[in-house]
Amino acid sequence: MAFTRRGSFGSTLRRGNYGSIPRRGVRGSPPAVLAFDTFTQANGTSLGGKVLDLGGSWTATAGSGDVQGGQANSITVGTSIFTLDVAVADVVVSAVGPNNDSLSLVARLADDVNYWRLDQDTVTMDIVEVNAGASTIRASVPITWTAGDTLSFECWGTKLLGRLNNTSVQFTSTFNQTVTRHGMYFAAASRRLDNFQVTR
Repeated sequence: MAFTRRGSFGSTLRRGNYGSIPRRGVRGSPPAVLAFDTFTQANGTSLGGKVLDLGGSWTATAGSGDVQGGQANSITVGTSIFTLDVAVADVVVSAVGPNNDSLSLVARLADDVNYWRLDQDTVTMDIVEVNAGASTIRASVPITWTAGDTLSFECWGTKLLGRLNNTSVQFTSTFNQTVTRHGMYFAAASRRLDNFQVTR
């Protein structure tokens, strides 16, 4: 799989400063929750086909995973992707990273070789475009990651924004702009994720 890095930019924001991307629910009504999952099933429950707390069932787009200790856990040594269709392309996808490991979210996934991904590897946060199987880092920013932090990926029209605490990274693109499938991504086995949520 080809992997190239293009550009490196980001910004650190004060709380409440949301830049150029509208954050729905900040003014007026609170965000509408389209899907969430707290992974409370028994250990060993397969993620593929598992019913979320709200929002339907997970589709195993690639790889395999299960529930372990009230968290999503990856089994496949390589890539695992689990997604659901919420019928809306403009969303905020978020999850808690319970460990000091990498954490990734997927947005606007057409299939397992065409989607957007927000990665954190504990030292950087990247917006990654996966187009015909080729991964390109479109924007990157240094971060400080602590176990229990929440990573969020905001998609509004052509604008894409990743957030971690007060740090953000953003990019603009029309690629997969109307695709409504979102989810979680694991780069290796035994990676964990909790409190997955999609809002708009």
